[in-house]
Amino acid sequence: MVDINHPVFRMPSLLQEVIRWEQDLAKVPIICVSPMDFDNAVRLVACNLRQFFQLWFSHDGWGRALLLNDFESDEAYACHIRKQMEETCASDSFDQERYHRELRAASASAVHRFGLQDISNPVEHIRWIRQQRKPCCLLPTQDGLGIMPLTSSIEKVEVEPHPWSAMDIEYEDLQALDAFLSNSSIEAILSFVRDYQHQGVVHEPSLRLIGASLQQHGFELEAKKLRDAVYPFLEQNRGGVQVLSVGMIIGENIGGN
Repeated sequence: MVDINHPVFRMPSLLQEVIRWEQDLAKVPIICVSPMDFDNAVRLVACNLRQFFQLWFSHDGWGRALLLNDFESDEAYACHIRKQMEETCASDSFDQERYHRELRAASASAVHRFGLQDISNPVEHIRWIRQQRKPCCLLPTQDGLGIMPLTSSIEKVEVEPHPWSAMDIEYEDLQALDAFLSNSSIEAILSFVRDYQHQGVVHEPSLRLIGASLQQHGFELEAKKLRDAVYPFLEQNRGGVQVLSVGMIIGENIGGN
């Protein structure tokens, strides 16, 4: 917890920034990124930070497994837990009984101390969270996150998806890409950026066009993140492979909450 009574926070501007920061964390969804899970590298796991901790400490602490894995069913989740318990039991140097006793105690303490709600069925809970997000998205993206409206005034407005939605991006067609970036809504551009990342495109000319478009729309930090993530691959593959599996995401600023 942030102690706002500490002398360092007595300056009004800094105090206001801390309060704004805590309020933002209550609204920002938590995204799990697993770069090596190529077909499912980006997953929504919680709607906000509090919900994230509720999941972490639920089910006697086993709910945290859903932050590292994506289970297709309750049975797969239960099988994973049984396997983990069996592996700890098989170790002569590990006190499995003590570990699980302390895990349950720590989880119960956290739930009580912070007033967290225990989630009895974590798998179903995550499934529900993802279903709740879909109708709120203005445009779908290939990573499943979608693009949220940037302002409430456009929530009911239809926005055309980018020309390569649900297909391979023709990143080498710079003329078509430039025309799209110059004449499309920011939401469509952001959905394209998400798909560009999801497909792991590593192509400097198209990257420069995208970066310039993001900066023009005020997304300077996101443009920098995209460049920083892709340029190392460009340096390693000059004159070689054009497309690699990058497995990263700009962040939730791309496309709202």
